This record gives sequence, structure tokens and C-alpha cells, in this order.
Amino acid sequence: MNLVSQTYKSVLKQTHAQLNDTWGGGHSVDKLPKYEADMKAKEVTTILDYGCANGKFKVYMNAQKPNYDVREYDPGIHGKDTLPEPADYIVCCDVMEHIELDLLDNVMLHLKSLMLKGGFFNISTKDAITLLSDGSNAHKIVKDGQWWVDVFSKHFELSNVEFGRIETNFRASPKS
Repeated sequence: MNLVSQTYKSVLKQTHAQLNDTWGGGHSVDKLPKYEADMKAKEVTTILDYGCANGKFKVYMNAQKPNYDVREYDPGIHGKDTLPEPADYIVCCDVMEHIELDLLDNVMLHLKSLMLKGGFFNISTKDAITLLSDGSNAHKIVKDGQWWVDVFSKHFELSNVEFGRIETNFRASPKS
């Protein structure tokens, strides 16, 4: 299953290299209070930071909450681009809007195959400030929150949906 085109993967890697890993990452840590209670309630032990960028979430979790086994996946980061194993919980913050639209269904199926107990998603609904190394906007899909809820509802049970001016947050659980 193709999750990212080779051309786009190269652009992501070039952009991360040019920005010295200062681009992306860390948003998951900022959102931690929104999903921490859900992780405890579901007795989560493994977390996959899907689209981890520079890995600030894992660093924070290892230092502050070492009882979780945090794994990382990001197709644009060398060494983190190996397809991940399923995990109890997926944290995916400021990632989905970076997916190529024609591969979104593949990514949704991939997420569904990886999520064992639940997940938290934070999705930007506006253009990015950052331009990629090819000059294109970093956000490949700019849609409103309801559009994203409709996409995710096809694959997951959603809860705690929050529509903000520039982002949408929600928790997801595997559909039975």
C-alpha cells in the first residue's frame, strides 16, 4: 500500500534537512492533556506518534511519563520511515493535512490497521506558513473540520470533536 509518493517523500526529507529538524513536531506534547485521560482509561501501554517529525513527543514522554512505550513513524525523516507495528494508541498531530490527497484513503486504512485501542488527531484547517523545498505549501489538504470528521467517521468511532478556527481535534476508536 503506497502511503507517500517517492517525489513527495524526497521533498519532505529535503525540507527537514534544510530546516535542521526545526520544522514540525512537538504539537503532540502541547495537546497531551486532551488525550491523556483517554489513554489511562483504555489502559494504553504503547503509543505510536504517527508523523513524529523531530520526535519531541517521544523525548517528552520518555522524560516525564516513562511507563509508555512510544514508537515513531514519519516518512520524511530518515530512520523513522520504516512502517510501524500496531500500537494501543495513535497520536497524530498536525500530520493529516500533509498527506497527498490521492493517497489519503491508503493512509486512513493504514491508520485503521495500526490502532488497537484509540487515538487522538489534531488537524490544521488552514494553509501552512512553511513552504516545502519544492516551493509548495506544506499543507496538501486544506479542508474544514467537518470534512475531516466525515473522512474519519468512515473508519473510526469519533468522540470529543472540537472545531476551532484553525484546527480540529478529536479522539478516535476502532469501529467494531
